[in-house]
Amino acid sequence: MTVEDVRRELEAIAQAYLHSDPVALRPRVEAALAEAQGVTDDGIEARRLSGWLTGVLSSLAYTTGASDHARRLLGDALATADATGDGALRLWVRSQRALMDDGDDGVDAPDDDDLGPPSFAAVRLLALRARARAGRGDRGGAEAALARAWALLPRLPREQQGGGLFGYPEEKLASVEGDVWLRLHEPERARAALDRALRGYEAADGDRRSLIDRALVRLKLATALAVLGRRDEAAVLGGEALALDPRNQFASISRRAAALAEVLDGGSGSEAGRRFSGAVAVREAGG
Repeated sequence: MTVEDVRRELEAIAQAYLHSDPVALRPRVEAALAEAQGVTDDGIEARRLSGWLTGVLSSLAYTTGASDHARRLLGDALATADATGDGALRLWVRSQRALMDDGDDGVDAPDDDDLGPPSFAAVRLLALRARARAGRGDRGGAEAALARAWALLPRLPREQQGGGLFGYPEEKLASVEGDVWLRLHEPERARAALDRALRGYEAADGDRRSLIDRALVRLKLATALAVLGRRDEAAVLGGEALALDPRNQFASISRRAAALAEVLDGGSGSEAGRRFSGAVAVREAGG
């Protein structure tokens, strides 16, 4: 296998990532990584591609709940980025670390810090920074990071404006914006952003119709509706999200579903809310 073969396989994996069973996809990524490590025609480029594939393995591990293993792999990817001088890989690793650590990577950075040329990883890092600042109650900082992300989004290369692992479509940023408003205790603004995100995902096709993102945006929107007192609607949306992951494969969906169940259980209960909470309990018990 040549470097070009490895590059094509990495691109194919990135496009398949959001639609695939993470457990089933892992052997394909591991095989591509082994091939990259065996390439001799362009050692530096092969090593750089190995770093990206290691990052993909980290993301798969995190998706399935193996957080410690994911962090170890991310450290390996970062070492490769440093050794090869790959700034884009380094920024993607930072954004992945921010996801794992709820945005702590760069949360205190100045609002004009240099993130290099426009890239999906820069938008992702800014969005996660906004979410982390909102969690701290830093409204001004959250709004500044969010505004910067929205300003950067249309400047992304065309191939990074769509879906796949190495893309950041508009609906994804709208989904994180909804998180920001939820953390700032503005459920109506969250509902508006998340409704826009949901409509974007449902109207999209191909790689932008990510199963995991479509489930997560439903759970976020359901949370906003529950806080607004629209509990039956929230429970219906939550049920739709669970139906997108019937085998309980994605840890992030499970975490969001459990959080929604807590919100629904915390107020005046509805029959639909009780059914949703029961379904979440069954999933958690492995039923």
